[in-house]
Amino acid sequence: MPGDRSRGGGRRVRRRGYRHAVLTDARERPLVYADTVSITPSHPGGSVGLAGAAFAPGVLEELSRGLPTVCVHSGYRLRLILRGVRLSFHAGEQRQPEGGWHVQAAVGTYRNLDVP
Repeated sequence: MPGDRSRGGGRRVRRRGYRHAVLTDARERPLVYADTVSITPSHPGGSVGLAGAAFAPGVLEELSRGLPTVCVHSGYRLRLILRGVRLSFHAGEQRQPEGGWHVQAAVGTYRNLDVP
């Protein structure tokens, strides 16, 4: 994926996108299943966007307060580790009959990005 020029300094910003992703906590317990995950680095930290996301029961409150570590898995591989993730929910929140929630869109921020 081609990167975009960031403001000031001309440093390359490399956006990352994943389909059919699973976001887990540090113990690899599933938190979110998302159709699409978009990561945009910036200094410091960056932004994260989710589309078509299903959240495990009790996770919405944790993610809105912030989680220390969130791992992004796609294609059965660990792709990224995000630290200091906070999300807010903007569209289509629906409670699932089996527990948990489904949202059409969620956006947030993270403090640090690690690539394993």
